[in-house]
Amino acid sequence: MYTQYTLAGVAAEISAALQDTSNVYWSLDEVYRAIREGLLHWGLLTSYWRERGLFPTVAGTFDYDCSTLLPTLRAQAYTLGDLTREAQYHLLEPANGVLGVGMSDQIPIFALTLALARARNEYTLDAQTPLVAGDFAAAPPPTGRMPLDQSVVLVQRMAWKDLTTGIYHPLRRQDALASDSANYLWNLTPHLPFAYSTAETRPIEVQFIPPPAANGRLYLVYVESRNLAIAEGTLLSVGDEAVHGVKWRALYELLAGQGQAYDPLRARYCLERYNAFVQAAGQAKSILRVQVNDRTLQLDTLWNLDCKRPRWMNQLGTPNLAAVAGDIIWLSKVPDIAYAVTVDTVRTAPLPVLPADFVQIGREELPYIFDYARHILSFKLGGSEFVSTMPLYDNFLRGAAQRNKILAAQARYLTALFEQPQKAAEVGDVPA
Repeated sequence: MYTQYTLAGVAAEISAALQDTSNVYWSLDEVYRAIREGLLHWGLLTSYWRERGLFPTVAGTFDYDCSTLLPTLRAQAYTLGDLTREAQYHLLEPANGVLGVGMSDQIPIFALTLALARARNEYTLDAQTPLVAGDFAAAPPPTGRMPLDQSVVLVQRMAWKDLTTGIYHPLRRQDALASDSANYLWNLTPHLPFAYSTAETRPIEVQFIPPPAANGRLYLVYVESRNLAIAEGTLLSVGDEAVHGVKWRALYELLAGQGQAYDPLRARYCLERYNAFVQAAGQAKSILRVQVNDRTLQLDTLWNLDCKRPRWMNQLGTPNLAAVAGDIIWLSKVPDIAYAVTVDTVRTAPLPVLPADFVQIGREELPYIFDYARHILSFKLGGSEFVSTMPLYDNFLRGAAQRNKILAAQARYLTALFEQPQKAAEVGDVPA
């Protein structure tokens, strides 16, 4: 644990560099938030903080979401109120959250909060994260076409559970041409589905191949949209390390419109920051190693697990293989009793909250956080004053690249684990 710099100490140095030691133009809360954003972004780009977590299995349960079971290590704690305040600081508005008291006519509070809510759902689709797993009742009509819940925006994996036998059957993704080529009468013979298609259906509809002969249950791994309540404590349900991509996307929408807030230079900057967050989040790796009762499991993609063991969801026993995607771990065999699971994970940056809390990064790399904070705090200056801080952000990125070289040397034989998201996309777990 680092005990070199406190949050208050770093904030004082940043305020001095900004020539605002009395925190008149940049409040302490604003500076603190900039430091925390820098730490989170550093973690996203470098996998800097790695830690071990523990949780027990539940008999008969095959999927485990680390964001729920290890909420400190894989945090999703940011709220709509948090990002609203940060955006208000950037826009030179009173930072009082979703109430918007005292805001100018430049950007109404409803425009800001709705932009953040829209940006949250756009971000999850573009980055294809976070993933959600869930079970749904499935009663398709004779045609085999069934509407999905409106929250399902992108299906990554689907399995059919036969209610008569209780057996899960993984369904492969397929289109009508492939189905017709194999058997052009497939839609006339209801049977146990072996595939599904969303290529010819409406946006929230799925075609089972062939149509099911009876009702069942549908197990989905998917990207979820949410109808966010406009309230201070509404959770965004996005990993904290990448949640600021939502903020930059919302700011782009507000600054790119033809109104009082129109600012093409900063709008373009916000869009570039958003695209960079999407790319980084899509490539991020969170699960590095999984052990069950201290025995290390081989890690693989969910697609490969289905190919190797098509019936794995129905086989109970001691787990000896794990599939990972995002923060979710699937265990095969499915635990028959309670086992102790140990997970080595890339954790969310530990954030200082109180002024006396220590910043958990070494003095040799703290200057990069210093540069990042100064850069984004200057966003509200606009124009040439903001542009002049671009080298600070470039230096932050160079520092992250250097840290990644160190990680590559330290984890020489773990390279394949850090490339797991790309592997998943290549074999079909994640739609390209």
